Amino acid sequence: MKKASSALLSLLVSLLTLTPLPARGAAPRPAAQRPRPQPAAHSVERHANSIRGSYLVVLRADTPARQVEGVARGLARANGGSAVATFRHALRGFAANLSAQAAEALARDPRVAYVEEDAPVELASTTQTDAPWGLDRIDQRDLPLSTTYTYGETGAGAHVYVIDSGIRTTHQEFGGRASVAFDNVGDGGNGEDCFGHGTHVASVVGGETFGVAKGASLHAVRIFNCSNGGSSITKLVAAIDFITGEHQSPAVALLSVNTVGSSTLDAAVRNSIAGGITYVVAAGNLNIDAGNRSPSRVQEAITVGATDETDTKAVFSNYGSSLDLFAPGVNIPGANWNADDDTTLRDGTSMAAAHAAGVAARFLETHPLASPAAVAQSVVGNATYDRVINPGPESPNRLLYRAPFVFNKVGGKIAYEQDGDIYLADADGGNETNLTNSFQREDPHYRYGGNTEPAWSPDGTKIAFVTRYDEDGMRLNYVNVETGDIASFPFGGGDALSGPAWSPDGSKLAWASYSNISVRNVDGTGVATLLTNSGTAPAWSPDGTKVAFQSARDGNFEIYVMNSDGTGQTRLTNNSAADTNPYWSPDGGRIAFTSDRSGNANIYSMLPDGSGVSMLTDTNGNNASWSAGGDRIAFDSERADPSGVIGVYVAVSNIFVMAADGSNETQITHSSAGAFNPDWQPLPSQLAFLSTRTGNVEIFTSDAQGGQQTRLTHSPAIGDYSYAQVWSPNGTRLAYASYRGSSYGVYVANADGTGETLVTQTQNYTDFLRWTPDGNRIAFEDNRDGIEDIFVVNLDGTGEYRLTNSGLDDIFEWDWSPDGTKAAFSCNLTGDLDLCVVNADGTDQFAITSGPDYDFGPDWSPDGTTLVFYSYHLGDYNIYRVSPDGSGLTQLTTASGYDFSPIWSPDGSKIAFVSRRTGNDEIFLMNADGSSQTNVSNTGAYDYRPEWAPDGSRLTFTTSPNGDNEVFVVRPNGSGLKNITQNPSAADYFANWRPSTADPRNGN
Repeated sequence: MKKASSALLSLLVSLLTLTPLPARGAAPRPAAQRPRPQPAAHSVERHANSIRGSYLVVLRADTPARQVEGVARGLARANGGSAVATFRHALRGFAANLSAQAAEALARDPRVAYVEEDAPVELASTTQTDAPWGLDRIDQRDLPLSTTYTYGETGAGAHVYVIDSGIRTTHQEFGGRASVAFDNVGDGGNGEDCFGHGTHVASVVGGETFGVAKGASLHAVRIFNCSNGGSSITKLVAAIDFITGEHQSPAVALLSVNTVGSSTLDAAVRNSIAGGITYVVAAGNLNIDAGNRSPSRVQEAITVGATDETDTKAVFSNYGSSLDLFAPGVNIPGANWNADDDTTLRDGTSMAAAHAAGVAARFLETHPLASPAAVAQSVVGNATYDRVINPGPESPNRLLYRAPFVFNKVGGKIAYEQDGDIYLADADGGNETNLTNSFQREDPHYRYGGNTEPAWSPDGTKIAFVTRYDEDGMRLNYVNVETGDIASFPFGGGDALSGPAWSPDGSKLAWASYSNISVRNVDGTGVATLLTNSGTAPAWSPDGTKVAFQSARDGNFEIYVMNSDGTGQTRLTNNSAADTNPYWSPDGGRIAFTSDRSGNANIYSMLPDGSGVSMLTDTNGNNASWSAGGDRIAFDSERADPSGVIGVYVAVSNIFVMAADGSNETQITHSSAGAFNPDWQPLPSQLAFLSTRTGNVEIFTSDAQGGQQTRLTHSPAIGDYSYAQVWSPNGTRLAYASYRGSSYGVYVANADGTGETLVTQTQNYTDFLRWTPDGNRIAFEDNRDGIEDIFVVNLDGTGEYRLTNSGLDDIFEWDWSPDGTKAAFSCNLTGDLDLCVVNADGTDQFAITSGPDYDFGPDWSPDGTTLVFYSYHLGDYNIYRVSPDGSGLTQLTTASGYDFSPIWSPDGSKIAFVSRRTGNDEIFLMNADGSSQTNVSNTGAYDYRPEWAPDGSRLTFTTSPNGDNEVFVVRPNGSGLKNITQNPSAADYFANWRPSTADPRNGN
């Protein structure tokens, strides 16, 4: 093994005998883009109502930020003008007073991307009086209004930048949460409002009485004057540039402005969004297509139109495909600027956008590291569909809605049947996809025709379903979620098929035909009939030992359970109602089922012995399905929703999601044809770990319950060993290092251990392997020439290059950014052990921390905006977070005792870490801001190397309960602690979860 080569390394090895954590996540797939208007090359973009002699000059994107001011001064002076503002953050450029001829000359300069005329910017608001109603509308799906506004989150911790006429910060609505951030009007003002518009919209965002997000921090960014509320594109771009460079996170920018189509303004907004700021913009008040105006045409922003009290598009509101949704914007009450207790009412898409900005702030309270795209998906994806009357040509028919609590979509997909096909969607209803596309279905409006009853395989790669071919013929089929290929099982044809259910190990399928429950191996062998004329709707217990089912053998449908071989049948429910459709919780601790004992169908749950019955829904519910984490239940429910379907079976059923206790119910589909039979993707299923059980150190795999432990690597000789395993981003392959004979090598094999290939070989100890997030290359640490650095190589062994110049004899842990464009690692550029960041091609390496401390173990947040790491200072280790540019350094832990090995949860809301504060090393959890630090392992032994499951439902770690290393799993709330290796005669350690091949968050 590698020897310690410095005092520092000796210290660390003695304290923290850990190996690296694999990089998680994949480069996000870009959303479809609307066409982006750009000015013609070497010409000036002109506007009909331009500001004479005022121009915006956009420099080439590769202009260094530190050179912008000098380049701007030089270019303006050389062309007989003067630079009046420079932009370094949202874009590289400047505003200048120039002649028309000078502007044309500048447009031809090779350092300039394009030049645009400046133009006025208008506020998107008017003033009226009437009764308040806006907040009441956004917390309910339908009219009439309830006269209440119910909310869970308040937006606490979120920062909303109101780009407007300023804010009267002393107004009683703001309770000290409003402050001045920026003012470029040039009239001697200090950011305080003297026109009225900014104070009003700020109060709709976050006022104590009128606000959507009553705990958000509000920042005045003043660009409009006092006399007529006038401003310009130059002033607006300067404000955006300021926010991009100086904002506090998480941030929302509210743009209640509208102007001519401007490439410069669009680029500034787009780049600021890329910098991590969510933009909510008003659609405009001209009753025209918003796609012809800026910034409403920016696809990455959330563009909001206005509705009135009847859910009709406001007569003034702009419309079109550039809109994302509508929100209340007529007769909206809010604070006024004249006095600290003054109020007024206004109309406008500004007010509509303010409601949406408040909803974004509420989301960011519980998801502070969410990307702007994730925020937009939540705000838009949770809107109410088909409620806006006369929305205008090509407008989306979506109305702003925010439930008291909205579920995070991390946790796998939900499959369901809709309109005769099998669909797939995120847990919040987003990204809906048709998997079967009318595969051999008959009448699509026939409820029991087409493709029905989806059931996930345990590994999350396939979905079994029933297809009805004709009046009587049916077959069991399955679809490969990754490829879309559909095939039939080699069995399961005939009449009245229903209820396919996979065994937990994926080797068998149970189904019902009429009232017979059968089980067969998925390869067609080993047929067995468990029940004859007495049961349907089979459901395996998570450990595979039991099967729950429904039966009407005693007159009513009741829930029964039997052993997996058909013996030991026991009745669990016993009443005069119909109890149907059992579904086990992931830990096997409860069974959800449907019952009409309350008069109509609802979801209930009970203990596996039939006791402890609890009613979860009270409106209507059927076909429950637990999430992999056990904290949520999906179900279908027939409720008021527009139908329009005319066929043999007419029903308006949609898919809902709720917490496992029945609270926080959210509708995720809005189908007029009906959506039924949800089934939640069972992520994750497999871990890889190291074990000495064969004599050598080898890599094994296990499912999350501890079953099916399989050896993957086979070292050729005694004394050889494999280690540093890391799954490919899509979970289909495993990379690892191996010592064989006298050399080290990097190998890749299939997930089952077959197809092993040597990628590269070296005489030096090789460690800390990482796949590039696109899955095309492998990076590893190698000590060459006495200096340890990171090297990157193609999977065929070609194209190797040195990524880093660390200056160290040991880099320790390192990590790729989620998009694969940068790497973070420990380095010695200043004489201390600091954190460095480098581009993926090895260029532009720089330190982001400095000082006498030793900084280790960087881990990128899922959205790529923040690094968390641990630092050794004055005899103690603590955990910090920092932006990739070195700004925003914040200490998260301060407890006495070592805190180290931090790792982000998949949704970015939590950080797991190891702490010695209790006397032993144990696994702790905290929020992303360092609050709520909680011990979740509590084993009393030494726990280390935490690793999150891909869906965030569990953590794995290594511990030594009886002096031997074992692999444990635990839920984030500390429940479900389980030893999954249970092998006291050997050491089992360093486990990591296999990403799902069906998880769209992962790459190739």
